[in-house]
This record gives sequence, structure tokens and C-alpha cells, in this order.
Amino acid sequence: MNIFKLFLRILLSFIFVVSFFSCALAQEKSSKNKDYTNYYLQVYKADSLFYTGNFNSSYKILNSLFKEYEPVELIRYKPYKLFVYSAIKVNASKNYKKLMKNLISRYGYCYNDLVSDSIFLRGLKIAKIDSSDFKKLRKEYLNSLNKDLRKIIIEMNERDQAVRLSNIENKEKQVAKVDKKNDSLLKKIYKNYGFPTKELIGAASIDCKTYDKIDLLLIYNHMSYHGDYKYHRES
Repeated sequence: MNIFKLFLRILLSFIFVVSFFSCALAQEKSSKNKDYTNYYLQVYKADSLFYTGNFNSSYKILNSLFKEYEPVELIRYKPYKLFVYSAIKVNASKNYKKLMKNLISRYGYCYNDLVSDSIFLRGLKIAKIDSSDFKKLRKEYLNSLNKDLRKIIIEMNERDQAVRLSNIENKEKQVAKVDKKNDSLLKKIYKNYGFPTKELIGAASIDCKTYDKIDLLLIYNHMSYHGDYKYHRES
């Protein structure tokens, strides 16, 4: 791949991410009622720095950002996780216990996933959080989730994929029917809850063993076929 193609791919990826997040930020309901445009742009920047090994710069961006914005994690973007990892990596925090507790009780990270990573394992040891503490924090996390909404989103994804992978007659009409139903549900979700975050519906795995399809990105993209795409783009 030449330099121009690489640059074009990065540019298109950036445009796509900003477009997707625009849907989320338009509905974002933070305690400060802020416009999250800058938040997601800075998260994208910090994310890029993190994955190129620039942990210190990534931490500084996120640390500054979280002083102004309430941290928000979506299914595909995990800024708080990167923030905690970077803080431990560069030894930048004075309160690792709070950081690690938030990862578990607020964002639902699984114990085995944390202890299998040397950096997070160090954070757990510094914070003095063991498996017994984790169970209490995990229970707190599970009790905070909107499980009914989670179930609705799982069913939306299942319907979307089932009809598209089927060989039924009048498939195009059936796909349109499913998309329109999901379109209606999405509007209700946006109106009542804003864009579903991990704090609201949980991470992909509830039991830390199996994974559910709760990412709305696929559904959102399919609105361009039979849904009210203009609404979802501009709402």
C-alpha cells in the first residue's frame, strides 16, 4: 500500500468515526448537558496516540478531557479503559483504587480480563482489589444496568442479521420490514435514553463468558436502506 492510499484510508476512517459519533453526541445526556463534539474528537486523538505507544500524551489528553466531560464509553470505543491503562503505565495517578473500581463497577470490565493483563494486574494490586472485592463491584455494576433495554437491542441485532442471512421469499420486502421496525425502536430509544452507552446497557458480555450483539453501529448503518436515515444523522 502506498503512502497516498494509507493516508486516504486513515482519513476515511476518521470521517466515518466522526459521523457515527455525531449520532451519539447529539443524544448524549451528561450531567453537565455538554455538547460532546469536542469530547469524541479528543477521544479519537487519544486513542490514536495510545495505539502508537504514546501513553503519556494519551493520558494527558484524557485526563484533561475528563475534568471537563463525564467519561462516556461506547461498545467500540473505550476511552476510560485507555485512560486507566495509561495512568498505570506512566505512573501518573494518585488514586488507583478509584480508577480500578470505576473500571469494574461502572464500565463492567471482567476480572479475568484485567488480571490477564500485566498493567491492569499491577493496578489491581496497587488498589488492593482481590476477587472478593471484584464480586461486590460486579454486583453493583449489574444492578445498575437497564436489562430491558439491553434485551431490546439484542433482539434488534438478531432480527437484522436473521433476515439478511436468510433465503426466504420476498427477502427484500422482509428486510425492509425489519429495518422499519428497528427504525421505529431506535427513535424511541434516542428519545427516552439518548444513545445507549456501556453504563446504560452494559458491555458485550454480562457474565464474562458469552458475548451479546449490542452494538448499534450495524443497525445505524442499515437505516440508510429503509429507515429514516436523515433523522438518525441529524437528530
